[in-house]
Amino acid sequence: MGNTQIAKGATVYLPVFHEGGLLTIGDCHAAMGDGEATASAVECALDATFRVTIADDFHVTRPVVATETEVMTTGEGATMEEASKGALNAMAELMVDRLAIDYTDAAMLIASAADVRTGLAGHPPYTMRAVIPRSMLSV
Repeated sequence: MGNTQIAKGATVYLPVFHEGGLLTIGDCHAAMGDGEATASAVECALDATFRVTIADDFHVTRPVVATETEVMTTGEGATMEEASKGALNAMAELMVDRLAIDYTDAAMLIASAADVRTGLAGHPPYTMRAVIPRSMLSV
């Protein structure tokens, strides 16, 4: 499937737990492999324009990233296994919600089409990503 990056054109859906919550954007990289293998990358300044809206028709409990070709969920944990489980559970929940299927069907789709990729491997908390083709899931 390729390297999923939060780059120009990506849409990031974030849960909103409190009215009036604030948003901070940072940790921008000029270059990075697929996941921060050593807890570092080529850091850089960022000059960008962001559009922030509240999506009343799409509620998430975990971050969801949609690129032109992929949809990604994330998980964190003290181990990479724990982080992977969180990312995969988030993907299953997203599929159950968006596709109106049950968890067994979601698990079968994930088993046949999802990639699990490293988010941060250099130190805990580790992060992992579950990624599926966007053609499978409209967000």
